[in-house]
Amino acid sequence: ALVTGDRALARRVSVELLRFGVVADDSGGTPLINTPAAGLLRLALQAAFRPGDPVALLSLLKHPLLGLGLERTSVRHAAEIVELVV
Repeated sequence: ALVTGDRALARRVSVELLRFGVVADDSGGTPLINTPAAGLLRLALQAAFRPGDPVALLSLLKHPLLGLGLERTSVRHAAEIVELVV
């Protein structure tokens, strides 16, 4: 892992890593609130604080990071069933 505030250094390291077939996940400059994980947390909180709200529940179930210990296709299938019921 490389943590640096120097964007030029981060780009140079990413280019060097590509020479070895390693694709660096450069999230520099992305506010934490805009990350997929933060989006999942927001949806989980909405579902928790709006019990019975089908939009909040379905939004959470359809988030790509939600796993519930299952295969992603199983979670997606469950979301589709819930969508048909509500």
